[in-house]
Amino acid sequence: MGLQLISAADDLPVSLSAAKLHLRVDGSDEDANVTALIGRGTGYAQKQTGRALVIQKWRLVLDSFPCGAISLPMPPLVSVESITYLDEAGALQTLDPADYLVNPFGIVGEVTPAYGKSWPATRSQAMAVKVAFTCGYGDADSVPEEIKGAILLMVGHLDQNREATGEKALESVPMGVDALLAAYVVPVIA
Repeated sequence: MGLQLISAADDLPVSLSAAKLHLRVDGSDEDANVTALIGRGTGYAQKQTGRALVIQKWRLVLDSFPCGAISLPMPPLVSVESITYLDEAGALQTLDPADYLVNPFGIVGEVTPAYGKSWPATRSQAMAVKVAFTCGYGDADSVPEEIKGAILLMVGHLDQNREATGEKALESVPMGVDALLAAYVVPVIA
């Protein structure tokens, strides 16, 4: 299984003005740095929770169709744009949306064959099935406040620990960050 980002979020879940207010920064001299800190905080929140925060487009790549449902990571699931596969002859096919059901309401979204249908046979090779999907809470205003709060705490932490490089700054994350994110952590998909 592989996961490929097709289109990153257009916005960050925390605005520059909110982060500057949190940091008590006036003026625009630090805007580029604060924006970078928001990006790092957002990346941490997404990695810890396993969620897409603001709308993003992804592609899930599988070697074949599973026996049951296809679980789509990076919830919340918004939509499935297409399911393509290589048939047994090696020709690229697009599955008719009437042949599958999209369930966005679970912890992770799932796609299952429609009633009376089954997944088609695929060529026995790597990357034979590709599912294009959109996920995320919507725009920045739709991201849960606890996640935004965790990002702001990370922004403050990273700002105060500028000399720490790479992952070192993330080794001592403030305890409140993970506590705020805990309710949003997605179990690992097997």
